[in-house]
Amino acid sequence: MKFPISWLKEMVEVSASPEKIAEMLTMAGLEVDAISEVGTDVVIDIDLTPNRADCTSLLGIAQEIGALSKVPFSLPEVAFVPPTTEDKIAVSIEAKKACHHYASRVLSGLDNTKPTPEWLKARLEACGARSIDPIVDVLNYVMFAIGQPMHAFDKDKLTNTITVALLDKLGTLTVIDESEKKLSPNTLVIKDDNAIQAVAGIMGGKSSSVSSATTTVVLESAYFTPQSVAGKSTEYNLHTESSYRFERGIHPARQIMAIEMATALILEICGGACGPTISTRATDVAEPQPEVILLRHARVEKLLGITVSAADIEDILTRLGGACKPVEGGWEVTAPLARQDWKIEADLIEEVARLIGYHNIPAQLPRPALSFPPAPEKQVKEHRLKQLLADIGYQEIISYSFVDPQIQSKLLPKHDAVPLLNPISADKAHMRLSCWPGLLSVIGFHQRRQYAGMKIFEVGQVFEMNNGNIDQKSVIAGALFGNPEGDSWANSKQAPDFYDIKHPCSQLLKYYGLDSKVRYTPAEHPSLHPGQCAEISIDGKTIGYLGRLHPSLQKPLDLQGPIYLFEMDIKALSVPSLPKAPTLSKFPSARRDIALLVNKDILAQDLIDALQGTVSDLSDCWVFDVYEGKGVPEGKKSLAIGLILQDISRTLLEEEVDSSINEAVQLLEKNFGAKLRE
Repeated sequence: MKFPISWLKEMVEVSASPEKIAEMLTMAGLEVDAISEVGTDVVIDIDLTPNRADCTSLLGIAQEIGALSKVPFSLPEVAFVPPTTEDKIAVSIEAKKACHHYASRVLSGLDNTKPTPEWLKARLEACGARSIDPIVDVLNYVMFAIGQPMHAFDKDKLTNTITVALLDKLGTLTVIDESEKKLSPNTLVIKDDNAIQAVAGIMGGKSSSVSSATTTVVLESAYFTPQSVAGKSTEYNLHTESSYRFERGIHPARQIMAIEMATALILEICGGACGPTISTRATDVAEPQPEVILLRHARVEKLLGITVSAADIEDILTRLGGACKPVEGGWEVTAPLARQDWKIEADLIEEVARLIGYHNIPAQLPRPALSFPPAPEKQVKEHRLKQLLADIGYQEIISYSFVDPQIQSKLLPKHDAVPLLNPISADKAHMRLSCWPGLLSVIGFHQRRQYAGMKIFEVGQVFEMNNGNIDQKSVIAGALFGNPEGDSWANSKQAPDFYDIKHPCSQLLKYYGLDSKVRYTPAEHPSLHPGQCAEISIDGKTIGYLGRLHPSLQKPLDLQGPIYLFEMDIKALSVPSLPKAPTLSKFPSARRDIALLVNKDILAQDLIDALQGTVSDLSDCWVFDVYEGKGVPEGKKSLAIGLILQDISRTLLEEEVDSSINEAVQLLEKNFGAKLRE
């Protein structure tokens, strides 16, 4: 919001320098972006937060400065302009919840070729607007002055009644900038008997716009609710000063004031005559009423941590336009209609703090009451998951939950995505079904900058439609490519493989005591290589997938080299189980290794499961090598299994160890057709 100091001083008796005014506003939460000179005037530019809709006008800024500096401010002088004709236009409000009040007035006999006065043009320029013609310039001037957006229709281009309505089907409108907009259902529009004439609160149509040839206009000064305008300027790419104010919420009772102010100025510049002001209110919609909020004195002092007198609190809220009625222990505060951000007691306490000055409140450490609520032993703590992956060389990323629909549909074509009603951009139009799109975008970014490799992970929420409802869950996902450690004499490995991406999954599951329950089963996934993809399951329930990115997706996603991914449901890691301490033996163990030939489709995990709990004196076993190639028959693979044999009460004899190994070989031969490799 830009405003010139000279205009401001007409509304508030402030003698401070522009720099002091800027400092005053910034310290009160209205951050000043810049102070600049425009012509002979000084202009202050404020970066407003969305809740301060009252400061989108000179009037609101003047009241704020008056309250901060304890000087009076005055409303602009607005004289009632009596009608001199009977010209008017019928107005009908169909969208009663979206438009509470619509004021209109017909001005005729205008000469819109007259030049806009220099003082008015200078003020518009200082506020960041350009001069167009006298009628439009006056409406913009009124908007900047008191915060009420207005619009003017060329009456000769309208047919009969003006109707405010929500579209019930698709529509089109060529707007003032001559671009054609396809309007979606539930868009609030202004129409006459023939066609749509404006997107309410945003921009008017070209067909009924004012030109230099216009002699008769219909002035519009309306109250459109923030909900009816919000998001539409983004949807239609029509960001205007009008939509900026309506989206935040305008004063609900300044429509008549604005139309009288505009009438007087237009007639002064363009001549002509005016009809009566027609005030049309939506039926069954109550007149705007101010909020009445209970404020407790003790609560003010408790939240701020300082002593504030009752007189000071009343003075501050009164200066801001509130009305304080004393009650036991505090006040009933009636909020001004302009302050739509005053809703609860904390809002009023914030205002007291602002005007006291945050810098005048001494800093002190909070003294919270510490409590340690009980938590399930198996509750997964996300920070611990992150630390585990960081410990093995992975780096955390944080990506948007909004993703490109085209990229997501390539990765997960058969899933029902969650589209956003008002996306911030076309490439952020869907909620993510997986963390993989974000991980792959980061990898692509670094590959294009010649990174040799990287290992990354993300913990976040994913979303999916399920019978009309949105399912949301937390997942942990990771990705790797290339050689993150770089080339060196001590690290000759150039490309990762399937087991590199399996390692972080195994570490996470082992930490939660699930390594004995987890199963990695060959599977198919649309994002993953059909021969290098595994389903991760616990007790028969799928908790995630891991594998190599499908080669057919690398070119469409502009990715290079083999890339490996994993993703697991975090909630699935919270499997209730009691920790068990193993019985330690003080006697030595014996290790034996066996190499077996088995069919390629047999899972190594199935062999391990068959051995554990079955072979005598077996305390541990694992696969440490898999080989296919020369010396191995077609359709077979060689699995090397390490076995640890140990007894807790005595040292095993050589004969007993050999007997257990023979038992293991015979068991695997019987169940899987395994043959001991010569």
